[in-house]
Amino acid sequence: MKQPSRERREAQEEERPPGRSFVDPSRPLGAELLERSAPTSPPTEENFRDRARQAADQAEADRRGVAERAKVIGVLRKAEELMSTSNPPPNNEVDARRALELAGGRLGLTYPEYRAITDADPELVELERRVLNDARRRWGSAPRAAAPEAPAPIEEPLLARVIVPVDYSMDSQRAVRAALELQRGLGAAVCLFHAAESSESDEWLGGIGSPAVGGDWVAEAKDRLRRFLDNIAPGARAVVDVRARVGLPLDTLCEEARSWGATLVIAAANVHSWLLRSPAERLVREVGLPVLIVPTVATRRV
Repeated sequence: MKQPSRERREAQEEERPPGRSFVDPSRPLGAELLERSAPTSPPTEENFRDRARQAADQAEADRRGVAERAKVIGVLRKAEELMSTSNPPPNNEVDARRALELAGGRLGLTYPEYRAITDADPELVELERRVLNDARRRWGSAPRAAAPEAPAPIEEPLLARVIVPVDYSMDSQRAVRAALELQRGLGAAVCLFHAAESSESDEWLGGIGSPAVGGDWVAEAKDRLRRFLDNIAPGARAVVDVRARVGLPLDTLCEEARSWGATLVIAAANVHSWLLRSPAERLVREVGLPVLIVPTVATRRV
């Protein structure tokens, strides 16, 4: 079969609406890929606690199955539709990932699950590359409005990226479970955070040049966060990020929330009747983000 010339391919891409095939714009995106895919065997596990691992195992065993490819292609179609309406615009890698996360959330596929399937299939990797490049081309070549008024900034959805400060208490477990419910129901990205505090002996060792300084404390805190998560939701490691910093809890939480791009904080905190002097009020005032407070057990007994 004669291949179309480069000029013809470029013309087709110019004419191609979002979500349509690069080869034949009258067909859906990825239709040709699905036609030459192998039948996919059904999953062998019925529980959904370890979905990212199951997705990776199935993608490894059946890299070119119809069902696995259809999941990724569905996400790419939806992501391209979102980027075509600048929600979010494909300005950079972070925005492109956000579009994929949002699209996956609407289709019930987390970003780690999407990556596990895509990265195991070179043809899906290539399709993703073409979709993102074409989205950037459209954005870069889109006509600009003549009006001097700048477009309003597009905000992240409130529940898109949830960070949870953890002190390993039972109250922290309740806050983590609330975040995981948002992840399961809405595809939210979740990050657990702990502020690692050094002891006096640690500070003395750091002062004399010992290698056992901040990096070790952060690594230990992350390991403990992973074990804490395993006790609450076995198998959730693959779909939850863990972060730690050395310093005061509130200060480091604010820094990490900004660095990670959080849109919501879910925290267990004491809430007194005199709210303006409570830890919850300090958190709301300092973090600069929407905050969902999970009252501590002690608070609820008052």
